[in-house]
Amino acid sequence: MIEVAILLMAIATYLCRASGFVLMDMSLDSPRIRHTLTHVPGSVLVAMIAPYVLNRGHWAVVGLFVTAIAQIVLRKPLVSLVLGLTAVILVRAYI
Repeated sequence: MIEVAILLMAIATYLCRASGFVLMDMSLDSPRIRHTLTHVPGSVLVAMIAPYVLNRGHWAVVGLFVTAIAQIVLRKPLVSLVLGLTAVILVRAYI
């Protein structure tokens, strides 16, 4: 019985994942859809980070602020993350 449940869940998981490709093939390839999809990763990232920052205190806010400013100015994600993490380390070490 458990094997049947696992098989059904595997099929359901596959159908959920495959349906995204089918729906995207059926949708119109408009600039509006393309523009919206390019912003999804950033929105998901903010949704994951915001609760963490709000619960951690001032050092997390400083790290987020430094990372955001560095990304706006430099446009290099890895460098921005390193600067943000460095800011967090310094704030936690000296404040």
